[in-house]
Amino acid sequence: MSKSNLTLGRRRFLQSLGLSAATVPFVVGLDSLYVKADVAAVPKKRFVHMYTPNGALYSNFRLRVQGTDTDISDGTALAHPNLILSPLQENAANIMVLDRLSYITARAEYQDPADSPDGIDHPGGHQKGIASMLTGGFLWGGTQDVGNAGLADRISLDQVLATRIFANLTKFPSIEVGVQVDENLNDRYVDKRTSYNAKIDPRTPQNDPFVLFQTLFGTPGADSGAQAKRAFLDKSVLDAAVADFGRLSSKLSKADQTLLEHHADSIRKLETQLGNVVDCGAVAPPSATGAPAFGSDQKTTHDWAMLEANFPVVGDMMMNIIVQAMACGLTNVATLLWANSETNLQYTWIPEVDYTLDKDGHHAMSHARSKYLLHIDKWYASQYNTLINRLKAVPESGGTGTLLDNSLLWWSSCLGDGAAHLSRNVPIVLAGSNGGYFRQGRNIQFNNTYTPSQWQGDAPGSDLSDDAFKAITDSRSPTKATGIRA
Repeated sequence: MSKSNLTLGRRRFLQSLGLSAATVPFVVGLDSLYVKADVAAVPKKRFVHMYTPNGALYSNFRLRVQGTDTDISDGTALAHPNLILSPLQENAANIMVLDRLSYITARAEYQDPADSPDGIDHPGGHQKGIASMLTGGFLWGGTQDVGNAGLADRISLDQVLATRIFANLTKFPSIEVGVQVDENLNDRYVDKRTSYNAKIDPRTPQNDPFVLFQTLFGTPGADSGAQAKRAFLDKSVLDAAVADFGRLSSKLSKADQTLLEHHADSIRKLETQLGNVVDCGAVAPPSATGAPAFGSDQKTTHDWAMLEANFPVVGDMMMNIIVQAMACGLTNVATLLWANSETNLQYTWIPEVDYTLDKDGHHAMSHARSKYLLHIDKWYASQYNTLINRLKAVPESGGTGTLLDNSLLWWSSCLGDGAAHLSRNVPIVLAGSNGGYFRQGRNIQFNNTYTPSQWQGDAPGSDLSDDAFKAITDSRSPTKATGIRA
């Protein structure tokens, strides 16, 4: 069977088994169903990129290890509480920390019209970083001001994978997911996008978990209004899906039976999570107000999803949906954009961040190099850890190991110092080996270069000594080039 007919062939085969439309998305990726049928397997490689805003202070990101390739698998190097990566200690054997890399095309020299590819000024530090991150490209166009600094000048990595490797192999070649990404495109458009189809052609992330869930798992052909929302959450529909699971069980391998049980549990968990949020706000933080009623219209769910107090709940829901979509073989490529690059969000749910005296939001804190940045970035590290654990918890269909074993989960931000708008020493962590291709449990140090203006000691609130590291210098000058380089 040709690649272009893979998804269509699988769906026709499942329909021939008499499965309900609600069941199909959850079982299309179970390879052992197709052992006796001429239906190709869904590829066992996945890519997820998770972006977090406003950069991260390298002095708290950097692990205190020396050497070009250091084993960190036992977690000792991540154990200090003043390290951003400390929440990842339990998964030290599953990650690879890439130390001292730069987004070269985001560096300040490319703001000069003489060096800009289109010959005009492209101001702004955060904007340049987020545009370069997945594209390795420059800003293009705009009106030569911070509010409209242009957009990336080429396709992004996720879309290269989606269009050249996974096209026609899954129902959704890629999904773009946002957590309260600013929807005002008249100001700093570039800082709200990581994924690009092509030059100055960004893809829009979905901020509403209810709409995302319906898009991925909803009944085909259903209206987008209240009745459709009710349909995809309706208990009778989900009960029918679980009943279908029971009928299919004897046709599956032991591994896929386990995965089917996971799907059944996930259906109920997603239903409970989505249902609780819209019913009574039970999953939302105590400060969340105005939770919409069950079956509310799209505007109501959207407005709820964009409430600042609901930020952690919306992010958790989005991670659940991404993992479920990949477990079901609906997509192999996802980008998760936690807010835009200059968000001034207040993290009132993080107990260590005290807003009684300091009312600054995240962007202002980054420019003040606030002591609270450590706790904010650790919170994002804990979300990344959650995503790793959820991928680890799902067994691979038709293969060995888990979803994580056959995935590459990349976490990064745009700057190594938000205050100075430095795109050097940016935070980059990989998780998963993508089928054994990437090594895990390592810290890879790419050079000995430090940025003198950045290093005045460790960040406020840190008691980690930097003396030994500040003594290491390198006289090499950075070369102007595209992409992510040492």
